Amino acid sequence: MLLQKPRNLADAMTMPPKTDMRAAHIATGLHGEEEALRYLSHRGFRLAAQNWRPCGRARNLELDLVGEWEKSLVFVEVKTRHTLAAGTFDGPAGLRGFTPAKQRTMVRAARAYLMETGQWEKPCRFDLVCITLLPGTVPQVDHYRDVIELGQTLDSGDASWQPW
Repeated sequence: MLLQKPRNLADAMTMPPKTDMRAAHIATGLHGEEEALRYLSHRGFRLAAQNWRPCGRARNLELDLVGEWEKSLVFVEVKTRHTLAAGTFDGPAGLRGFTPAKQRTMVRAARAYLMETGQWEKPCRFDLVCITLLPGTVPQVDHYRDVIELGQTLDSGDASWQPW
């Protein structure tokens, strides 16, 4: 039996969990994505896809949020934490989870998204939203724009992730 990632918080609560810890991890991530979407939407972000995965072989790739904002296609990675540990002095704890390997995976997922949707000529950017959920407090949202530097459009000819 294949385990599927739920598409929203309601699905996460109704799916039989592999373990209680995994279910809690998924619910935390989905809660963070909902908080990030709420935050971004209030600032002009228009959602095109959530938890997007490509068709075919590259099913291990995923984009948390994809949307349009200020005439650009924006790929958003959401990192959600329940602690300030590892983030107290050097920024939000979620920054530590945005490793170079994660960035490369995000770029590959964006390439797959653009191949499926044919939006190669649209200006693109990569954003990171770190959500900190502490008990009894309002979620803290830290938004970082343009966290991965690539050519402004995917057809600029010098981007290593282009299909040609």
